Amino acid sequence: MKKSWASLCFFCLIIMQTTNIQAQKIEKKINILWKENITHTISDDESQEILTFTGAAYGIDFPFLPCYFERIALDIFYKDFDVSISDIRYENLNARDAALIPSDYHCRQLKINAVSVYERSTPFLSLSFIPIIETGDKQYNRVTSLTITLTGKNAKVEKSTRSYAS
Repeated sequence: MKKSWASLCFFCLIIMQTTNIQAQKIEKKINILWKENITHTISDDESQEILTFTGAAYGIDFPFLPCYFERIALDIFYKDFDVSISDIRYENLNARDAALIPSDYHCRQLKINAVSVYERSTPFLSLSFIPIIETGDKQYNRVTSLTITLTGKNAKVEKSTRSYAS
């Protein structure tokens, strides 16, 4: 009888671990502290004023727009993520700052990029987005805070590729 009870407990533990791996959920409250614009010197004769906030990064698609970026450690590598946004707060960009937005930037809602990556065999979530949305013709809002909930999908469990000398 003791053996079957122990087997049942072990089975339940395995099921709980598997369920937990398949449904890792990350909830992230993000506050964006906008700062005074900065001037980026392109050459001796040319400079560009750009929007910025504490911890801003700048990407390839829109190199003069600030991007939120964070790397978050994961328990396991996920091929996909379900992303939801809540408690989002905006403030209007004034005309001077709105004039700094590239004419080909037309995001009317936040585009959250959530991708699993490996660094030194450790899985991480790479989270990024441009915290600016277009609200009308040459009118924009910038995000001041939001909560992002990410749920990992399609866990990828890799077998060890190490070989040992015998």
